[in-house]
This record gives sequence, C-alpha cells and structure tokens, in this order.
Amino acid sequence: PESADCWLAEYLRGSIVHGLLEAEGRVPRHGDYGKFSPSMRRLIESIIAENLTFPVSISSLAKVAGVSASHFQLLFARTFEKNVHQYILDVRVSSAMLMIREGERSVQDIALETGFSSASHLSSCFKRLTGCTPKAFRARSLSSNPNDA
Repeated sequence: PESADCWLAEYLRGSIVHGLLEAEGRVPRHGDYGKFSPSMRRLIESIIAENLTFPVSISSLAKVAGVSASHFQLLFARTFEKNVHQYILDVRVSSAMLMIREGERSVQDIALETGFSSASHLSSCFKRLTGCTPKAFRARSLSSNPNDA
C-alpha cells in the first residue's frame, strides 16, 4: 500500500507539472510532439514581427521557448516548415509589401524599417520571393488601386 501511495503521488505531481508547462506553452499538446504548442508559436511569431529592424537571436528565442538553440531550430523547422532565417526573411518581405502598397515611403526607408541593410538588399530578396522588384510591385499596386493614388 505504501509503494502504491508513493507511485500515485509521483504520478499526480508529474501530471500537475506537465499541465502547468503545457498551459505556459512549453510542452506541445498531445499529437503535436516535435512542434511548438499553438501558444508558443504565436509568441514566437509576435516576437519576430515586433523586432524586424533588429531581429532577435536564435539563442534569445530559444530561451523564451525554454529549450537549447539547436532544439529550438529543430522545433521551429517542424512547426513553421522552414528555417528561422527563411521565416524572418518572409516576414520582412511581407511587411515591406504592405508598406510599398501604401506608396508613401521610399524603398530605402522601407528597407531599413524592415531590417534590410539597404534598398538593394531588400530589392534582391523581394524579387527572389515575389518575382518582381519593389518598384514594379508599387507600380502594379498603384495602377490596380487608382483611388488610392
């Protein structure tokens, strides 16, 4: 009876700890092992989106997730289906697209605001991902929305 009580107490303690970690987004929900939980995914997305000008390091993101940098990269790739660098680049280009569509700022200003080192760097990444340059994208956006011009 005493060993059964110890086993039960240990089981309950483990369940409580697991539940608390899961609630904090540090443990994947059942069936999602090998990926970040939805709440951790949202937190990572938000940290990256809010820090485009000076991106956070993988080690900083790993600390937030409570894992090593190498484990973070593995979980990130499984969760987002791309590596950290590619994800950040996609977010930067998407943000640049929104700013370019507004048509008010220069490509240089947009490049710096989205974390690119120059307008040229933005242009080459933008063209690789979208198939057109920021200038061509802006021209197309303005011509498709004549009321916004």
